[in-house]
Amino acid sequence: MASPETSPFETADARRGGLPHDPAFGRIPLIYLGTFMALEWAVQVALIVATGPFPDGAANDSQAPVLLVCMLIPLLVLLGFCAARQVRLGELGLRPLKWRYWLVGFGVALLAQAVVFAASLWAIDYPAFSAAGGQWKLEGMSTLFGQPNPPLLFVANTLLTMVVATLLTVPQALGEEAAWRGYLQPKFISRFGPVRGIALLGVVWGLFHLPICLAGYNFPASPILGGFVFMIGGTIGLGGLFGWLRLKSGSVWPAAVGHAAWNISCSVTYFAVPRIDVTAYYALQTAVILAVGGVFWWLLAREATAGQAEPS
Repeated sequence: MASPETSPFETADARRGGLPHDPAFGRIPLIYLGTFMALEWAVQVALIVATGPFPDGAANDSQAPVLLVCMLIPLLVLLGFCAARQVRLGELGLRPLKWRYWLVGFGVALLAQAVVFAASLWAIDYPAFSAAGGQWKLEGMSTLFGQPNPPLLFVANTLLTMVVATLLTVPQALGEEAAWRGYLQPKFISRFGPVRGIALLGVVWGLFHLPICLAGYNFPASPILGGFVFMIGGTIGLGGLFGWLRLKSGSVWPAAVGHAAWNISCSVTYFAVPRIDVTAYYALQTAVILAVGGVFWWLLAREATAGQAEPS
């Protein structure tokens, strides 16, 4: 039974092998965090200096491979710490567990983005989407079976495309998630508690993207607002979902699946962004993910409170 000082999440995670024997927030986690953040920002700044900003909000052919490397930097540095015997592989939460958590990560990420898409159709001019003649089409989106399609086939085609794309990009998402949810989340929780620890980690996760955001990546019309408000708001909201998945499953894989699904679903709706009010779109997206993430923040707070109240 959990002690008054121990979250029921932490107890369940440790029982499943997701937490290390000593999850203390000490010198090594701080050195690791500082090392990969410094390297990450250096690579992002070098990319911007070498290739210029992102005027349309997306990476060009020369920038995209470097951004892929940027996603892998946290994992590569972490493996270096493992090789130096400063971190154990068992601390990364790489044990794949119960499929239902994988499905929650995938489903909630896609549901949130579907709400963004539907709300933007209603609230914002979205000329990239067409439903003429009962045939649905989203300009610029590549799908497994082409477009346009009747409504049900369009939805099935889009979902199947997202499933395949998500599975193909899970290794990229794991490059970040092995750090955020795998190694660092237990450390932040041990120091700050589950709610404050995961919230603070969400802020740091947002700052991870700051240089490219300020150069226009994702937010070409409002880079400062985007980098400091929309990105960090989004990572705090998603951090509630991914943090909950990590704690409940004892594994980092459900968070990696959810992260990949969110990235892929964002790329689908992003096809129309250059044609609409970009700031309004991202304000809407941030509000939706904070609302969806709020459900999981409520679960985190409720179960953390229950853990504190439970007698030993």
